[in-house]
Amino acid sequence: MTDKFNVSPKPFVNSILIFDKNGVVESCNAVTEQMFGYESTEIVGGNCSLLISATKEEEIAFPIDLSRELLGKRKDGSTFLLDVQISEMTVNGQQKSVGIFRDKNEKKGMEKELNRAFQTLENRVMDRTAELVAANKKLAAFNKDMDDFSYMVSHELKAPLRGIYNYSYFLKKDYYSIVEEPGRRHIDSLVRLSKRMEHLINGILKYSRLGRMEITRVPADMNQIVNEAKESLYSLLKENKATVTVPRPLPIAECDPAGVQEVLRHLITNAIVYNDKTDKTVEIGYKEHSGPQCEQTLPEELQKSKWMENNPFTFYVKDNGIGIEEKYLESIFTLFKRLHGKDQYGGGLGVGLAIAQKIMGRQHGTLWAESTLGEGTTIYFTLPRVKRFVLKITPKAEPVTAEGKHEN
Repeated sequence: MTDKFNVSPKPFVNSILIFDKNGVVESCNAVTEQMFGYESTEIVGGNCSLLISATKEEEIAFPIDLSRELLGKRKDGSTFLLDVQISEMTVNGQQKSVGIFRDKNEKKGMEKELNRAFQTLENRVMDRTAELVAANKKLAAFNKDMDDFSYMVSHELKAPLRGIYNYSYFLKKDYYSIVEEPGRRHIDSLVRLSKRMEHLINGILKYSRLGRMEITRVPADMNQIVNEAKESLYSLLKENKATVTVPRPLPIAECDPAGVQEVLRHLITNAIVYNDKTDKTVEIGYKEHSGPQCEQTLPEELQKSKWMENNPFTFYVKDNGIGIEEKYLESIFTLFKRLHGKDQYGGGLGVGLAIAQKIMGRQHGTLWAESTLGEGTTIYFTLPRVKRFVLKITPKAEPVTAEGKHEN
């Protein structure tokens, strides 16, 4: 059969017929043959009475616009319900009609199949959601167990380690002068390493405590938090001749003030320690996410997250320090990760940024870095805006007298 309807790559589910102005069938698609059981040669040239079992009142008079439920008639004599739609059209100046017939039983079957598929999908979503909830609970329990374990182990190690340090200190104090040079180096190493181990254990304790501490998020003035962080680092800033500037007043954000202040202390400290410039500068500011230019600052996955619909503030701490190679920008937030030797840049432990990131995670914020080697680093962190509530007050209605006048 040659039919312009059959060239479509998408199969039709409806019977489609073209009628002339007198209602004679000029062409039909393959679905019409399947639906009614006729060959196209038996349909073309006839009229729709071949396909529709209609009373005299239901007979279709062409040309006509029609939308009706009628009884379809197959070649084997069986009948079925049809949705019939016929519309007039003009093709090359000739009046035609397009008929679209749909088997209502097939439609109902497809609806049932669609509902069944939807129900299956809904069940799968519910099952998957339940699995994710269970997995999150397991992960939370695992993290808690790890925090508890880290806390217990580091706490138990503190006492014997303190003993080792004290004995090494007494050894150095009492016998250093009578011990030969190789022995002195060993004593110095013992004191230094035991002290470093103590710092490491304190870092683990501090990191593990973060998961155990309760936080309270309230509207907080970021200017006050920055000022308090600067005051706590007064000696470090003075010793290194470093300046901390805030180009413009900072907004009020929703956060746990003590936690954010600790984050700022870690970030400012790193900005000063990892800086080889004579004039060390630290700039603290913020950006609002009100346009594409500001959103480009965010990591791609954060730009696409639904959480960003709350339009949080992005704060930053920018320095003119030594900078970080791009390949290390993610690993710097790993606990005990250092990019330099133990004796370089103050011999830190590599816990500050890990602690800062964990604090921000509990603040419903995030933390990331941008850097240019040799020029400086900018650490960003996000905090939610303060939710604003509008209190609507309905004025009290004035009493009305029997005469319909308002009383004064």
